[in-house]
Amino acid sequence: MDIDDSISLNEIAALHPLVEVGLFIPFVHYRLRELTDGDKVVLTVSFDNFPFYTRKLEITWDEETPTFRYPPIQSSVVTEWAAYGIAAAVLALYTDFRFSRVSVRGERFDYWVTDGVNLCGLEVSGMLHGSLTARTQAKQQQLLANPFIANGYVCVVHFGEALVQLAWYGGES
Repeated sequence: MDIDDSISLNEIAALHPLVEVGLFIPFVHYRLRELTDGDKVVLTVSFDNFPFYTRKLEITWDEETPTFRYPPIQSSVVTEWAAYGIAAAVLALYTDFRFSRVSVRGERFDYWVTDGVNLCGLEVSGMLHGSLTARTQAKQQQLLANPFIANGYVCVVHFGEALVQLAWYGGES
């Protein structure tokens, strides 16, 4: 299998200096270890606005990467927090945007992200089963219903199928 891009879980936190995304690394590690006995996983990243363009993203870790034997929270929360970590990696690798701050209740997305000039929303979702397309569409509707009429990204991670969908909604990205 040809790999297009690679990132270590241990690198992700440094890519987003304004939000402590390193907190999500143990959750990402836990979910990805369910897909392999080794120290890496390849995810297929697709871009909704470019349906025939995909990237093979190798995510690696080592013995010092934090993880859980028994997560301290419900499985659905583990999946969502793991998706935040994957979104941090994908956003940094494939866009100029970085996490800027956590949104507040009612803003209709999870994070504000910035490229240093522009500010937009980021809605993230993680899943183990079901339709990636349906979830992405639902999250698109949620993002676009924000009270600021802000553009933004939707990142949906399907851990069961090792797929990531990153999509831009709004004006030009």
